Amino acid sequence: MKKLIYSFFTLSLLALLISSCGDKTSGLSEEELFNQAKQMSDSSSLLNDDNLRKEAISLYSEFLNNFPNSTKVTEVYNQIAGLYFGLKDYQKAIETYTELYDKYPDTREGKNALFMVAFTYDETLKDKDKAIAAYKKFLEKYPQDAEGEKLSESARVMIDKLESGDDIIKMIEESEKKAAENEKKEEKTEPKKEETKIQHPKEQRDAAPPPETQDNK
Repeated sequence: MKKLIYSFFTLSLLALLISSCGDKTSGLSEEELFNQAKQMSDSSSLLNDDNLRKEAISLYSEFLNNFPNSTKVTEVYNQIAGLYFGLKDYQKAIETYTELYDKYPDTREGKNALFMVAFTYDETLKDKDKAIAAYKKFLEKYPQDAEGEKLSESARVMIDKLESGDDIIKMIEESEKKAAENEKKEEKTEPKKEETKIQHPKEQRDAAPPPETQDNK
């Protein structure tokens, strides 16, 4: 009987220890936890310290777990995505933006997040196929821009550029290059005009033949 009680006590203590080890919550209030994470993510030391970025992500993740109904949730998702960009973990940034969109699709932050998914595939990862798919998904959900926005318009432009394979900047450079070449050709083919030299009065006098005299006649 004593062995049974001892075994039960041991198992209970072990379960308590495991539970306490798995609980990494800081016990801070919503405001305290957010401010601590924000202060860390805004620190100038963050620029050269990936470990500090990871700590900030950990604090923000704790915030999402503890306060899922906070009005600051969408801001926290954006902060986490930005920190992953700093770590050059672009896939994690995409996952964070996707989660923000999935949970809050009818908010401005959700719309921006879905656009950022497409933009990251396009500009950062240079994954043309995934970028096109993401831009099209964006337009299916948000076919029209709200007042003061141009995300849907930009998505259409990006799709046209990616599908046609045209590089707008390259096209402009090539156009300017051809114009310069044509200008040079025109200069070479155009006949040179002879310049009319205007003589100084003294030069005109010296060049004139001597006047006839009576002896010359």
